[in-house]
Amino acid sequence: MALVQEYGKPDIFLTMTCNPNWIEIKEYLKPGEEAHNRSDLLCRVFKDKLSILKQNYVWRNFWKGHLSSSCN
Repeated sequence: MALVQEYGKPDIFLTMTCNPNWIEIKEYLKPGEEAHNRSDLLCRVFKDKLSILKQNYVWRNFWKGHLSSSCN
């Protein structure tokens, strides 16, 4: 809210969710394991994909010339 008060409404709002069917998750599951029982694996893959998103899109393209940004 403080950023909106200071700089106005954002031009873009991105939401990213984790898909337990991502191939990067499935290839590390042992036979009989389910993704929802491996929160460590889900978090690691999600963090890696978020990092790639930030590197490839957010930091290179979206924020050029913008006054503020936030990633939580």
